Amino acid sequence: ALTGLGLELDVGLSESQVVFLPTYMGKLSQRALRVFNHSNTSITFSIRAQPSEEAELAATCSALAAVQQNTLSGTGAAAVRGMSSISGTWSPRSAGAARQNSKQQRSMLGAADEVMDVDDECDAAAQQHPKPGSAGSMGYAEDQQLLEDAHLAAMRRTKRARRDIAADKQLFGTSHFSVFPPEGVVHPNSEQEVIFQFAPDCARDFDALAWVDLQGLGERLPVQLQGQGLGAQ
Repeated sequence: ALTGLGLELDVGLSESQVVFLPTYMGKLSQRALRVFNHSNTSITFSIRAQPSEEAELAATCSALAAVQQNTLSGTGAAAVRGMSSISGTWSPRSAGAARQNSKQQRSMLGAADEVMDVDDECDAAAQQHPKPGSAGSMGYAEDQQLLEDAHLAAMRRTKRARRDIAADKQLFGTSHFSVFPPEGVVHPNSEQEVIFQFAPDCARDFDALAWVDLQGLGERLPVQLQGQGLGAQ
């Protein structure tokens, strides 16, 4: 019989909470924390918007479903344009529920890939589609051509949106909090400084939760961000 024991590396964060000094609107403040690696091997890290891979999968499937629904309902243009710039700020779902639905969600991702292949065929057909070439082809035929062109344009936007969603790493970032570098490598027995920035746009309290994915740990580590925006004096 074969047996084994899995161990986590001696890696982690210098702190789990980042509190910024009160900051005036239009100004920027920043705080640093350190990612440490006390092991004898290099590790990778990334600052994520979601607490787990299951939550990322759920967010991706939710975004893909929204694109598909918008396409099927005919509300395409504006909705698909909105989906084409995906940030890592989708609402997280519980990891337990995500695991239960993971097979269904992965099937959805596979179906989306098939639809993207169909979209490629539509693009090829569009390049070969004849345009009206005489005055007699105006009127109804021209209207039909305009409708077909609009449909193909919507399909292309949908395809681009799906590709953007699939390519998005869901790294952390909000309209008020950012981080640099969002991912990187920490060499053996060394540390990497990570800078969080806070830029308020109104006078109120702000908070956010980032998740640090460290190679060598089984779960992502949470980092609570807190900041206070001040109005102009």
